[in-house]
Amino acid sequence: MLDYTNQISQRMLQANVALTQIFLLVIYSILMIFISWKLTLVIIIISPFFYFGSQWLIVKIKKNSNAYTEFYAAMSRKLQNVLSCIPLVKVYNNEDGENRDFIRINNITTKLEFGLDKKYYLIFPLQEVIMLFVILLLVSAIAFMAARGKRDLGEFLVYFYVLKKSVTAIGGLNTFRGYISTIDGPISDIMKMFDNKDKFFVSDGSEEFTGLKETIRFNHLKFSYFGNEKMVLENINFSIKNGSLTAIVGETGAGKTTLINLLLRFYDCPPSTILIDNVDIRKFSTKSLMSHMALVSQEGLIFNDTIRNNIVYGLKEKVSDKDLNEAIAKARLSNFINSLPAGLDTVIGDRGVRLSGGEKQRLAIARMLLKPADIIILDEATNALDTQTEKLIEESISELIKSRTAIVIAHRLSTIKNADKIVVIQNKILAEEGTLSELLERKGAFYQYWQAQKFY
Repeated sequence: MLDYTNQISQRMLQANVALTQIFLLVIYSILMIFISWKLTLVIIIISPFFYFGSQWLIVKIKKNSNAYTEFYAAMSRKLQNVLSCIPLVKVYNNEDGENRDFIRINNITTKLEFGLDKKYYLIFPLQEVIMLFVILLLVSAIAFMAARGKRDLGEFLVYFYVLKKSVTAIGGLNTFRGYISTIDGPISDIMKMFDNKDKFFVSDGSEEFTGLKETIRFNHLKFSYFGNEKMVLENINFSIKNGSLTAIVGETGAGKTTLINLLLRFYDCPPSTILIDNVDIRKFSTKSLMSHMALVSQEGLIFNDTIRNNIVYGLKEKVSDKDLNEAIAKARLSNFINSLPAGLDTVIGDRGVRLSGGEKQRLAIARMLLKPADIIILDEATNALDTQTEKLIEESISELIKSRTAIVIAHRLSTIKNADKIVVIQNKILAEEGTLSELLERKGAFYQYWQAQKFY
């Protein structure tokens, strides 16, 4: 994208030349009308040849520019995919295959770029041919008028000189059109970022959310990422009480994370399908809503920054060393940080590449512990932890949720045995809900999951 903006900026710098040519063309036209309005009328009649003579070439340049942009983007994606998955490429011994694919895309891109330049540089010779035709036509007209003795030959020579200048100005404008056409593809690609086509926007409410007081209720919630087709959730009905621990379980792809994303307003839900204290969640401002929520996702979102800055990220007030160290201790990160030469000031690399999966999630948990949030959401927050560390984290989370509302998505069912309520999502619908003992007694969907994980 940066390369596209550089291309566009370089082309647009030539706009001052085009403006100069337009100004000169106006002056030349006035002079030509003053000298001979009849000849000027003839020139005006044939002037469309200047435009349409190169228009077909400009259309081809635009088409070529769009094709070049498409393959250039494909080449960039190929590079990004390969460089981000080098271990996968090597394990599957596919270096030669990736190399062949890259060479193929690169050759097509090179040919398109060469074709773009070739068509652009044809504009000027084409303009010269058209200009020669016009001059020959004009010389014939001047010779005819001079033979009849209607005008002085000197005036015709002046007119001829002015016309030559005006034709050059028109040629310059057409060359600029061709120059701009070479960036039609990049401009279209960038403009797609700013249009609203096929994009979904979450509307912001106006009411201030001051914290959860009673319940969060999912009221006949249904949702699809594709309009009304291929529903991800259908008729979801359950509530979460303030101060309770609610676990959401189900098979992969059942819609658990989608449910959380709707609650976090990452996607827009239908009206009155998610209610907080009997108020439609859509009525609350997103900023006030997010200030009362904390998230630990399964990806372990980490910045390429120091451990300290990652833990205190987004906090409005300065965190004391005591509170920071307490959160680190509860997240069981103390030993790890103390073993680092730079301690909390250690830079952990792009997306935390220098940390293990478990260390990333413990860092995210420490960040969550510091945020004064009413609603805590843990989306597979312990999936990268070993059993011993997982038990330690569970203890700290148990302390944390005593005065807060917690929503936990978990595949390891052993981590949710103390939940006040367990909600089972299966085949896009709510299959069952209840406490651990109630669900085990029913021997329904949850019981099947539990039996499959008895070794935990």
